[in-house]
Amino acid sequence: MATKHNPDPNNPTSKEGKRMALELKHEHMLAEAKKAAEERKRACSVGDTLQSPKRGCVGRGKPRGRRGGRRQGSATVTSPPTEGFQSSSVEVLRTEPSAQHEFEKNMERLPDILSSCPPPEPQKSSASSWSFRQQRASERWKEARPHHLQCLLEKEAVGHPLCGLCHEPAVIRCRECLPEEWFCGDCEVLHHKKQPLHNRDSFINGFFKPISPTTCVVRVEGGYDTHDQACILPTVKAPNCSCKGTKFTVQQWTPDLKVLLKSGYWPASVSISTLYTLDLLSSFEELKVIFPGFSRQFFAKLLEHRTKCGGRSGPVNGDALQRSFLEFSYASYEEDQLCCAAPFICPACTPEMLAVSADGNRKLSLSAKWKF
Repeated sequence: MATKHNPDPNNPTSKEGKRMALELKHEHMLAEAKKAAEERKRACSVGDTLQSPKRGCVGRGKPRGRRGGRRQGSATVTSPPTEGFQSSSVEVLRTEPSAQHEFEKNMERLPDILSSCPPPEPQKSSASSWSFRQQRASERWKEARPHHLQCLLEKEAVGHPLCGLCHEPAVIRCRECLPEEWFCGDCEVLHHKKQPLHNRDSFINGFFKPISPTTCVVRVEGGYDTHDQACILPTVKAPNCSCKGTKFTVQQWTPDLKVLLKSGYWPASVSISTLYTLDLLSSFEELKVIFPGFSRQFFAKLLEHRTKCGGRSGPVNGDALQRSFLEFSYASYEEDQLCCAAPFICPACTPEMLAVSADGNRKLSLSAKWKF
């Protein structure tokens, strides 16, 4: 008989149940076939030893010929089975119920083993795995959506913060000064005197409200109020400047174009009454390269919207922005030529020309006159 494997059902592997079922079925079929072969072999051997030949001469007589002669009667002698056959039969009868009982017992344990085994994950193609990952990502975002909304609402809570410098009750928040974002009125004026372009929010009325750089918060009788203040445009160090901590005095002077460019500004007009930052014009240039259809009118509307969100006022002149941007682009191109900087690189034309396209459009009114 083949050796049986009885794995522990409390600690099955992923394919232990299926393997055990196949082994049990295979062993059962082998046992049945072996038992049937032994019974046939034993029956043939017992019949040959116990049965007498049907053709035998009993007494005297003329042997059986081709045409005539007296036929001799045949007799079959039967005898009870031998002792060895009885013992074999008893052994087979004894072993058969035990094997059947063990097989039924293992088959009863098989559903428990199969139920305890985790089903193997089916192998998926690249397309199905991508869709599965996208579905899982959408499900995770959907599960986290209530938490994100709760955090978004909690960030608008004002609370009772203290100034990060003097530990007095704060009235202004500046996220560009993290981690010390809370200021009282006096500390805020001293801190942002050199950084007037920061976006600030006041919460003297119980909620956050953006304020412009020319607005400050002062203490009045019974609370706080907003007042106007003068701001100095931050530039590089001015001549004859004496800085002592947060208190500094500067003589009256007018910065020229060189100082403004060193400070990161570009004039919006020849009179230099309005300025753009170089970072703003560089961002607009990159947008035009990536998205050529992006117009300056849409960009001007975007700037107006950002101006209102920062608590500032005043429209953005689109024509002045366009003229200033073109001058900036020309000056940047000439600078790159003088500095031997790499020009705009076309992937289709570098290092050799790979494609040439010709414009084949024509007016419909000329189609009848011209034959192409």
